[in-house]
Formats: sequence, C-alpha cells, structure tokens
Amino acid sequence: MDISNIYSARDNMDYLVSLMMQQEMRPKWALEDKQQVYNLKKSTLTKLDSNLSSLYSKINDINDSVFDFFAVKNATSSDTDNFTVSAGTNAQAGNHSLSVTRLATSDRRVSVQFTDDNFDFTSNSSDTGTAAITEAQGDQSFYLTGATTDLNGDPDTYDLHIEIAATWFDGTNTDSEILAHIETQINATMATVKSGNEYIENDEVITASIVTESSGVSRLVLNSGKTGSDNAIVASNPTGNLLAYLGVDNGLYVDGGQDFGSMKLLTELDSSFTLDGLSFTRDSNSITDAISGLTINLLNLTEVEQTITIDTDTETVTSDIQAFMDDFNSSIDFLKENARMNPDTRVRGALSNDSTYSGLRSQLLGVVLNQVTSDDAFDRMADIGIGMDSNGKLSFIDSEKFTSALETDTNIVANIFNNSSDGIATMLEQTISNFTKTGGIIDSSKSQIDDTMVRLGTSMKRVDNQLLAKENRIRSDLARMQESMARLNNQSSYLSIFSSSF
Repeated sequence: MDISNIYSARDNMDYLVSLMMQQEMRPKWALEDKQQVYNLKKSTLTKLDSNLSSLYSKINDINDSVFDFFAVKNATSSDTDNFTVSAGTNAQAGNHSLSVTRLATSDRRVSVQFTDDNFDFTSNSSDTGTAAITEAQGDQSFYLTGATTDLNGDPDTYDLHIEIAATWFDGTNTDSEILAHIETQINATMATVKSGNEYIENDEVITASIVTESSGVSRLVLNSGKTGSDNAIVASNPTGNLLAYLGVDNGLYVDGGQDFGSMKLLTELDSSFTLDGLSFTRDSNSITDAISGLTINLLNLTEVEQTITIDTDTETVTSDIQAFMDDFNSSIDFLKENARMNPDTRVRGALSNDSTYSGLRSQLLGVVLNQVTSDDAFDRMADIGIGMDSNGKLSFIDSEKFTSALETDTNIVANIFNNSSDGIATMLEQTISNFTKTGGIIDSSKSQIDDTMVRLGTSMKRVDNQLLAKENRIRSDLARMQESMARLNNQSSYLSIFSSSF
C-alpha cells in the first residue's frame, strides 16, 4: 500500500478527519442523549397534566358545593305541545297536575284608526273624544316607561321621552305621514336609551309599528316587549294631548263600541293556570316559583288537567360517573405505560425513574378502593356497584345496584364520593390538585427539567467549541503531513531521475 496516496486528495483528508473525530464525539453524543431523555420526560409530563386535569374537572363537578351532582332530577310533561318542564336538584320527586287557561302576553296599545290621506290629526276630533291637535298648541311631548331588570337581576324601569315638533300639526301633513313620524321617533329614542343601558335586553324594548288593516287605513301599535301586568307600558302626556288623541294613553280598555285597544283589564296580561288544584297568575309564561326547583314553560292553553312527573335522573348521573371512570382509567393506563418498566419489553417509561410519578398510580388506585366514613352500611364503592373489572378498569360491576342506591337515597352515593373527610372524589381532588395546580408537582418537575436543559445547552456549546478546536488541530497536523509527503515524493522522483543517469 502506498501511504502517500492517503494524503494526496481533499476527500481523503476529510475522511481521515472524520475517522479521527469519531472517538472525540462521544461526549457530545452523551449530552444529546440526555437532552432527548429530558425532552421526552417533559413532553410526557405535559400529557400527564392533560390527563389528570381532565379527571380533575370531572371530580370538581362531583364535589360541587352548590350543585348536588347526585340529586339531578328529571321532569317530564304529559303534554309537551302545550307545556314543557325542567327540574333542579332541589325539586322533590312526585307528580303534579296542571291546566292552563291563559297565557301571559305583552302590553299592546293599539291606536284609533286613521285614513292615510286624511288630515284628521289637525281638523277633526278623534274617536277617543279628544279634540284635534293644532300647531298653536306647541310641541307635543310624552313619556313611555318600560320594564327591565338591572345588573343584579332586580326589577327596574326605563323612560322614553318623545317630542313631536308643533310644525307637524300645521295642517300640511297627512295622517299617515304623522303616524310614520311618531313611529320613527319612538323607535329611535328606544334605540338611544338601549345603547346607554346595556342591561336592557332585546325582549324588553318598547316597539312602535304601523299596521294596515285594509288599503289606506292604518293604526299605530305600541308593544311593551315583556309580558305581564307588572311590565305594562306606563304612558303620560306632560305637554299636549297626543297620546289621548291616539287612544294609547292607558291600557284599561272597556267595551263601548271603540275600535281601539286590546283588552278589558291589565290583569289579562298575566298567565293563569291551576296547579295541584290551586289557582296561580304570573307575569310570564316561564314559571319558576310555583314549585321549588321546577320550571314550567307554558306554550298553549290546556284546560284539561295534564301531569308533571319529577324523579331522580339516574341516567344522567350514571353517564356522568361513567365519564369520570373513563378519565380515571385513562390516567391509570397512562401512568402504567410511562411511569414503570414494561414487563414484556423491559423498556422503562419516561417517568419510571422518578418515584414521585411511579408511585402515583398505586396512590390513585388506593383512593378509589378505600373505605370511607359512613353512618350506614354503604362505605365502599363496591357497595354501590362500582369496582375493578377483569381488565383492571374501574367500572360498573353491578349497574342495577348503583341505580337502586340513587333511587333509594342519593345521599348514600354522595357520601361515598364527596363526604368532606375521606370521600373518594374528595381525596382524589386533593391528590390530583397537588400535581396539576399552578406551581404544583408537575410544574416543579418541568421547571427543573428546563433548568437542566439550560445547563446541558451550556455544556453542549463548550463541547462543540472543544470539538471544533480539536478538528482544526487534526486538519493542521494532516496538512503538515500532506506537505511532508509531497516533499518526499518530489525527492524520490529526483533521486530516481539522478540514479538512472548512471
């Protein structure tokens, strides 16, 4: 082999450098391996946080101090076309009878009838018996008061101040033009008031509209928005008599041949119904205060008694507990895969070398199998039909036993899960919170990894600088060797030529 050929080309030089640097690269590879291990651990911790947080959310619902998770009620209506019902957790199981004789309506003020092309506003008396309006009477000013609720949900009111300039009644404007202007002024004022009072809802605004019963004949209609007599429009005419002329200044319309108005008494704005033989009136069709925890939504009249049934909603509770168990099993499976050595492959999970996480799986399983403090015979989840199946999953071993416990007394089930001392959900919430809360165990572990990664990054830069210096030295040494070999080759050629001349 002619060793001089090794140093004769650039490619050969790079190859030699690469061979010589292989041994020197081992410290860098070791650092890269550590970075991969820590990156994998941090990624695994993020996934664990997500799994445990989902489980924690389910547990929070179970432990809700306001909403009784296990006392969910189901209310059904025997006539959903005419009324629907829903029940809160404080509703008592049982049956109720209901009939509806009147629905709540909003206050609807209908003016007298006007012929579009006439000039009755300024030339004739109204059907209300009020004299015509003239420009000499000055500007017409009136107030409309509507009902709303304040930011705390308490009853409140708002005022619309409407002004119609006297020039509209100079005898040159037709009835249809004056009605249209009044309509515009009311709606524009309402829009301004609403924009300045964000708590006024869309269904609480007073609206003005013009209806045409037949060609060329119109009326002005005011609507209160909210239903019920307590929410009726309050109208007043501080200047002029425009509201009286229109016939919309009050809502107490009586039979007497007038072709305006919409009711005999303001109380007719309220709903009227009979519940369990007792008579009720309300200013709404959504009834929330007749029976504790029950909401009744009246849709149509039903004078024939119908039935409302309230019972424990075992299906919803069962479904929600199943969702809790699914998240629990998911967290256990994740810890099984990532926080211990796989017995089959002998591969260690990313968290298996950290006792904080390798012991969490056993800790969680110990909680759900724990005996809780109880004044009766039910003190384990097994007593209500929940346990570990053949695959090691938390599941309904006997769903009928769980349903029976709910139907007997929801407190039996609630005590096992969320009694304040050692309930299953109570203990799980405390354990998981230590890991998932801000600044908790997982956050602390990830912070430590970040610190370690910074140190590894610093070490990596130092090693890279050392490797670069080493490579430069090797290249320099090889370059000198290459030059020496070139000189030797030249000398060898010269000696060969010299010797051949003798």
